[in-house]
Amino acid sequence: MGKNRKMPLFVNAFHRKSIFYKTFGMLSILSVVTVLMFALFINQLVVRTQKDRIDDLNLTQLRRIGDDVDTRLQNIAQNMEQSLWSSDFISLMVNPYNKDSDRSFRIVDQLAGYVTGNALIEQAFLYLPASEEVFGSDGNYLPLDSFSDQNAIRLYLDNHDRERKSQGDTEWKIFSYEDHLYVAVDFCVPNFIGAIFAQLNTDQLYTVIQSEGAEAVVQVFDGGGNTLFAGKKGQQEGVSFEELSGDNWYRYQSPVTEWTYLLPVGSEGLTSNLLPAVGIGLPFLLAYALFSQLFSVYITRSIYQPINRLMQMTAGHQDLEGMPADKVRNETDYLELAYANLVGENMQHRQLMQSVSQDIMEQMFRKILQRKEITKEQIKNTLEGIGMSDFITGRYLVLAGALVLPKDRELTMVETNLYQRSIVGILSEMEPKEGRLFPFYMEKDILAVICCFHEEISVIQVKQQVRELIGRVENQTEALPYEVLFGKGKVYSDMLSLSYSFQEAVAEVRYRRYMAEDPENENIVDFGQKYYRDRGTQIAEMVEKSGKDESEKAAENLIQEIGEGEEPGDCLPYYELIMEIMLEKLAACHVMDGEKKEESFSECPERLRQIGDVREMEQFMRDFYRRAIHVIQTGSKKNRYKYVEAAKDYIASHYSDGNLSLNEVSEAIGISSPYLSGIFTEVNKGGFSSYLNAFRVEQAKQFLKEAEESVAEIGYKCGFNSAQSFSRVFKKHTGFTPGQYRERQKEGGEGNSETHS
Repeated sequence: MGKNRKMPLFVNAFHRKSIFYKTFGMLSILSVVTVLMFALFINQLVVRTQKDRIDDLNLTQLRRIGDDVDTRLQNIAQNMEQSLWSSDFISLMVNPYNKDSDRSFRIVDQLAGYVTGNALIEQAFLYLPASEEVFGSDGNYLPLDSFSDQNAIRLYLDNHDRERKSQGDTEWKIFSYEDHLYVAVDFCVPNFIGAIFAQLNTDQLYTVIQSEGAEAVVQVFDGGGNTLFAGKKGQQEGVSFEELSGDNWYRYQSPVTEWTYLLPVGSEGLTSNLLPAVGIGLPFLLAYALFSQLFSVYITRSIYQPINRLMQMTAGHQDLEGMPADKVRNETDYLELAYANLVGENMQHRQLMQSVSQDIMEQMFRKILQRKEITKEQIKNTLEGIGMSDFITGRYLVLAGALVLPKDRELTMVETNLYQRSIVGILSEMEPKEGRLFPFYMEKDILAVICCFHEEISVIQVKQQVRELIGRVENQTEALPYEVLFGKGKVYSDMLSLSYSFQEAVAEVRYRRYMAEDPENENIVDFGQKYYRDRGTQIAEMVEKSGKDESEKAAENLIQEIGEGEEPGDCLPYYELIMEIMLEKLAACHVMDGEKKEESFSECPERLRQIGDVREMEQFMRDFYRRAIHVIQTGSKKNRYKYVEAAKDYIASHYSDGNLSLNEVSEAIGISSPYLSGIFTEVNKGGFSSYLNAFRVEQAKQFLKEAEESVAEIGYKCGFNSAQSFSRVFKKHTGFTPGQYRERQKEGGEGNSETHS
């Protein structure tokens, strides 16, 4: 790699320690873990599904067993009920004392038929409560006391006597006694007159239940929780129903017999059932594993691509072979070392640039202040080149400084230069909080201090920091043998506008220096007071001599200039000053007292002092100027007539000048041309051009009647620039051409001609 400088992947240089291999290995492990987790999830999902399916099958199996047993027992009970309703059974139960051998034989025979016709019945017998006799399927009919299953009958009678119905109906019950099961059907019409019993073959019934249970043994409990089929194969003895009815058993309770069927929960067969699922999911898992590996390669190459580019970029400047082998283990180490070298070189470059940046900035600012040709693009390139791109956009102002040197003795040039250098040194060490200073001498005795601030700093903060800066400089120079006077320009957001800020600062500092040199002035007058007094006076004069829009625009600019970036206490004196000038102008224009009182002008200064917000002050001053301008321009009609008359007098003296214009007349009488045009139209009911043409036509009419010059000469003499223009304008005003007018005058048609004019 170090020899041919080609590093498509850089892995040849760092081998297994390469970031490429590390990243790929981590992504590969992640993809394998993902596949395994996904496979585990699929396995758990399949197992859970299989278990749910087995649970459903087992519950269905128990329900089928219970329903089968219920059906068989219901069939037995139904046959027994049908027998009870036969005439022989009813006759015997109603009159058991009537001994009819044939009837008894038929009853016994029918009972025997139950046993031979149904494998689940071991024996059947009829109990007659009236005679306490029992007819058995074995062919005997005996007293109850002599019957072998008398205890089962007595148990049934004791347990069911209270529940027995007496509405002339039959019902069947199943109960157990010792190890035997019995189905009994009562006969009540409406009183209890007999009951038929069938002793069930428990072995046969158990075989029916277990044949449905298949692999597992079904545990059966009666409604009281007692184990049925005790001692049978697979039945658990000595275990209560509560012990076997937990989460490890499937349970179903018959609604007919109230028997509970339990089947143990087991996981046998689940593993083998997973093979089809694994066979289906394995191709998908393999495809996913392959895709994840390809995706890992793609991600690794994408992540590594910028590293590879950096390696290629630095390979031409940094020699890998020359770096310590124990420090270069992978691409990161190489790039860190290369970056450290570049930072060192950059620091040297920045130190070099800083050493010359002050001179570069001074040259650029000199061009700006001298208004030499320099573009915003050149300023931007200069600032970026010396690492000051933060100040490409921002807020800028200029401080102008002047030294007031001792007057008790004549200073040498060396001393003067020393004082000048000392103030530059003091300023160079005083940087504002959020800006930069660039002090240099622009003229022999004028120091220019360029103040650059970041864009997010407000104008108020800029002015505060500049005031603090001036205060610190004055404190530093207090003990020195010279004094520094500062003037500051306005804040601008365009660096090219620094020339205006410099002019404003120079004007202020020269004024302050001039006032300081006058021995009769104990205090230096505030330059701002002088500046804004002059501006306010200009606007007050403009109101009377210019139009409403011009005056309001000039007032708006002045109000914004005073309030921009100032606190209420700073701009209040200047607002009071220009308001006082405007009030004096209102008095000079002889505005009626009633009108001034109606507008509440006398209360304005006090109301202004009560405002504590700069923006509210600005709005108040706008409203004051708007009303004052309106009052002056609408209330001084006398002055408007005076200006119109002066304009007419000037036209009468200069109408013969073909270049006479509105601007010339307005300049001659001292008002603006838009204002003159407006009042001329208002007072004279016609525009300036219309009046001028009409006046020239009147003069031409006199010359046509009295003079002998030609028509063309008269038109030139009256100020028309061409004979065609003279003829057209003359006919427009009189209805005749100049030649026609002269002919009619000679013929004595003056009156007719005037009637057409």
